[in-house]
Amino acid sequence: MDLRYFINQCEAANELKRVAAEVDWNLEISHVSKLTEEKKGPALLFENIKGYSSPVFTGAFATRLDSLCQMEVREAQDGDRVIPGRVLIAPGARHLKLLRSGAQYVVSVKDGPLVNRHKPSVDVMFRSVAQCAGANAVGAILTGMGDDGARGLLEMRQVGAATVAQDESSSVVFGMPKAAIQLGAVRDVVHLQDIAGWLLSAAAEPVAAAN
Repeated sequence: MDLRYFINQCEAANELKRVAAEVDWNLEISHVSKLTEEKKGPALLFENIKGYSSPVFTGAFATRLDSLCQMEVREAQDGDRVIPGRVLIAPGARHLKLLRSGAQYVVSVKDGPLVNRHKPSVDVMFRSVAQCAGANAVGAILTGMGDDGARGLLEMRQVGAATVAQDESSSVVFGMPKAAIQLGAVRDVVHLQDIAGWLLSAAAEPVAAAN
């Protein structure tokens, strides 16, 4: 299930509210999204955000995944700890970075310029993972348009992280995996159904030195 499909499904089920009025990210979106998520309310698609050229879909995707998964799934908030059993999703119009805090990992959720025409950008996240976690991380890039994430995944592989891309046969759009493969950022290429097993296996591997 990709995000575009999820938005279409929400709209078909009358579970999506489009917000056409101009809103401010800091003053309005964060507060409204939090209240909606707490009340298990409808998905929100903000179409006119002050200072942004693209719409933002926030909150409900993480809530829906949380209801389907055994792990905790939620939108990342600045300062959240990265711990086993927790999945953090980058919120719309904010970059997500991994930081080291003593013996722990935390995330930074901050505004910033577009990277590869995107915010959040996969490259921004992958590069921060390469810098903070090095060979202790694993990285996966799945179906998607464009090449965002390819360079960041290469940086992860160069410091010893295990990396994987979804294969063409199971991708809806092969753009992002293809770009990473062509760049040499990917160790393995596997079918979507095998990604979860690959991640568990790779995470259990002894830490290898950078190639």
